[in-house]
Amino acid sequence: MQTELGKIATMLQEEEEVKTPLQKRLAAFGRKLAFAVLAICVIVFGIGVMRGEPLLLMMLTAISLAVAAIPEALPAVITISLALGAKELVQHSALIRKLPAVETLGSVTYICSDKTGTLTLNKMTVEEVYTGGAIVPVQGSDFDKNAYHPLLTGMALNNDAEVGVMASHWAILRKSLS
Repeated sequence: MQTELGKIATMLQEEEEVKTPLQKRLAAFGRKLAFAVLAICVIVFGIGVMRGEPLLLMMLTAISLAVAAIPEALPAVITISLALGAKELVQHSALIRKLPAVETLGSVTYICSDKTGTLTLNKMTVEEVYTGGAIVPVQGSDFDKNAYHPLLTGMALNNDAEVGVMASHWAILRKSLS
């Protein structure tokens, strides 16, 4: 567990379950619905008792109203909707491990990963940049570094890439394997 792979395994084990935006909204909706149903049931119970209806009858009426107001098919509808979204993603060669992740992926614009989406060589190369309303190729003589200096500075400051780090890691790996 002291190796880099061990540290990654530890981080994966300690990862806590993060709720998707849909799950958060559904939880908030459930709380609001429960309070609204409870308030309506109390009002119906109170009005019935004030009208002189039997206490037991009003209690059963309030409970049956509460049971009827909760949408029982809502989880099934949400699961079916997410499954249809997962089917659409599979048609575009995307693999989904957890069904609620489909909803989160729906709000993603860009995903930056290597060719397999896993930890491999850990090397990514920018090929095109969208700036100033145009897509500009980075490779070749047409790219004017001075014209895009603010963009390049922002890109350099927002990552943790280091020159030559991968070469030293590969040298250590080769040495340990031989």
